[in-house]
Amino acid sequence: MDVQTKILTEGITLYMLPDEKFKNCVQGIYFSMPLRRETATGLALLPKLLTASNSRFTNRSALHMQAEALYGTRLNATTGKLGEMQTISFIADSIADCYAGEPLFSEVQSLLKTVICEPRGTDAFEEDVFRREKDALREDIKSVVNDKRRYALVRCIEEMCAEEPYGIRADGTEADLERITPSSSFALYKEMLATARVDIFVSGAFDVQQAERGAEELASVLGPRTAPKVEATRFMPSEVRYVQDRETVEQGKLVIGYRADVDIEKEYAALQVFNAIFGGGTSSKLFNNVREKMSLCYYASSQTDRPKGLVFVQSGIQFDKYQTALNAICAQHEEIKNGNVSEAEFSGAVQGIVNSLRSYKDSPATLQAYYVRQLAVGGNMNIEKDIEQILAVKPEQIPPVARLVLMDTVYFLNGTGGNVQ
Repeated sequence: MDVQTKILTEGITLYMLPDEKFKNCVQGIYFSMPLRRETATGLALLPKLLTASNSRFTNRSALHMQAEALYGTRLNATTGKLGEMQTISFIADSIADCYAGEPLFSEVQSLLKTVICEPRGTDAFEEDVFRREKDALREDIKSVVNDKRRYALVRCIEEMCAEEPYGIRADGTEADLERITPSSSFALYKEMLATARVDIFVSGAFDVQQAERGAEELASVLGPRTAPKVEATRFMPSEVRYVQDRETVEQGKLVIGYRADVDIEKEYAALQVFNAIFGGGTSSKLFNNVREKMSLCYYASSQTDRPKGLVFVQSGIQFDKYQTALNAICAQHEEIKNGNVSEAEFSGAVQGIVNSLRSYKDSPATLQAYYVRQLAVGGNMNIEKDIEQILAVKPEQIPPVARLVLMDTVYFLNGTGGNVQ
């Protein structure tokens, strides 16, 4: 079904996905700003500060106790990046009114509004709250290195996109965190409220008119704004870059970043199918050949980033298998370029993508997350149209697309005693 869209005021839009088959309702409010190094860490801190204390609830425990009292409503605030925009998300997942037997929707709506619009303080966050949440973010930033698979991907993106906003960490850095103060953080919060693009999503079982009234109320508080428009920068590599870090790790982490020189608007469906054939699932060449038949890695997969037109291969390998694994991955890419794709590989790739798209419709939360990602690229706001585009891809489209997927950066997280062969 199509998403019901309503422009509430300049820069603030409501998106509704009503479906009575669900027993819950997910309300999400998303603030999007250009991804900039000078504000990324400060924006990453705001979800923590705004859920830590406000005019109604002096601490996070009181806030979550209230959410729990609303029939176990789950409240979450996070930050992330979509293309070269940084998004600060406030999401509440609650039981639908018809099952709660009371007007739960409006109470949850009010709770979100309180969290976003009513922090304690007038020109600075409270010192003790600020210090505590700053310490919590510092620990979160440090913890990234503990997940070596995620850390290797982050490092590859940093190196590959060092001159682009996409290379900035949306969860912040320790160095930038030290420069933030209670007053500078509050000033950034006011800037976010006044200038960020605001997208309000409601999905699941709910009353459309009630959702519109609540969203219009919030829009009247926030006011119109000239929402920032950021076109993701696109560069093609002039040569392949090789980067190596050393850490105390039990296995090497190999990440290869590619740039796709394709028209993302017109050719993304074919790029998705290419990715699925390459390493996007258990029917892929990387999984079946490099991992299973050749036993060169513990895992091997690929993924795309649509706004930037990037493809990333991630693999866990023994330290001394670096060159062998790299050669094998490149060989699978060459196979696709040369049209050596079996009917089973092609059909498995297409069906895998279609099944994944259909699975988003099983939950208001996953469906909402899918459409939020679509906003980053101005994509279809109808999941069935996306499925139609995937099903329309032909086998002969894949080799030309594969030839336009160009290797940019090879990153290897090596052990402290490992040697690259």
